[in-house]
Amino acid sequence: MAEDRGWSRTLLAVVVGWLCPGAGHAVVGRWKRGLAFGALLWIAFFFGMAHDARVSLKDGKQPLLSGLQVVANLGMGPADLISRYAVYGEVTYSMTGGADPVRTVETFRARERSAVSIYGT
Repeated sequence: MAEDRGWSRTLLAVVVGWLCPGAGHAVVGRWKRGLAFGALLWIAFFFGMAHDARVSLKDGKQPLLSGLQVVANLGMGPADLISRYAVYGEVTYSMTGGADPVRTVETFRARERSAVSIYGT
């Protein structure tokens, strides 16, 4: 019985942590760690967005590395969806997908060359 409660709490922590990074730690009683981890991720996320965010897209030329970047972006939960919409005007994860793939690729490349864009955004 106690084991079932542990799994449900763990599952709740995973879901809550994905919805709001850092909150999963708070669910399991690690408040300080949750606040520190959440603050670190949210600050990095907002700095990235402020510096002409280059949200990763899966590229057929580098499928493994670009795919890993997309998975890393997904770790921010719903904020990833919002940032993709803000950057590309739609929620897209691939250079060949989306409503207008040509415009998506052009937006991706333009942000890559931005004067204020920094590596890792």
